[in-house]
Amino acid sequence: MCDDPDPDRAADTFAALVERARLYEIRPAVEAMSYKRVNSLEQARRIAERSEGGGRPAGRPAPTALRQHR
Repeated sequence: MCDDPDPDRAADTFAALVERARLYEIRPAVEAMSYKRVNSLEQARRIAERSEGGGRPAGRPAPTALRQHR
């Protein structure tokens, strides 16, 4: 989840997390929550896309069944 009011900074912070997580073969996800700044799947997707680099897998948005139902 992300509550940073600056979308560019949120994307940069997530990209840094993705880089660190690669050391442990973990692929982080951004989950949109209605009560957070990142409150749509589209916003989460944009943040995740910015974490790509060097042809390696990026982070990803985290769609959930509950979110899609609403």
